[in-house]
Amino acid sequence: MLKQDRKLFHTADLAVLFGVNSKNTLYKALSRLVAKKSLYSIYKGMYSTSPIADYNPQVLGAFALNTYCYLSTESTLFNNGIINQPPSKLTFLSKFNKNIQIDGISIVSRKLRNKFLYNTAGVTLNQDGVFIASIERAICDMLYFSPNYYFDNSKSVDWGKVKEIKKEVGFV
Repeated sequence: MLKQDRKLFHTADLAVLFGVNSKNTLYKALSRLVAKKSLYSIYKGMYSTSPIADYNPQVLGAFALNTYCYLSTESTLFNNGIINQPPSKLTFLSKFNKNIQIDGISIVSRKLRNKFLYNTAGVTLNQDGVFIASIERAICDMLYFSPNYYFDNSKSVDWGKVKEIKKEVGFV
């Protein structure tokens, strides 16, 4: 396990790595590894070979959701200066609604219909392996959830590109 390039694991990943079929055997092995500090319990069914402080909260959020998701709406808009109020939670869009708390980090997943979610217009993969919406895609997503949302710095937005993405994704 320590020879793996990746450092975050779900219990199903560890069962395959250890070659264990029995849940009881797996959970006993995991509890022993956590007690020895060879493995860190991060969240329900989520383990790491490094302490939680070593991780970017965006990576933890995306990994904890354990499905295709991307960072969007308030998180992306605040990080790019489009809204001024910092969000209280990291906001991801995925196929389900979920609230997660990991080591004081609040993560929320908003449900987006599959036909919109899996359209990757305006969504890119960052250097940490997290999918993130562009400013324009985040605006489209925000307007999908809150059609009357106010953007503090709307002058720096390319509204032509917003219209293009809205049309391409099918929000129109």
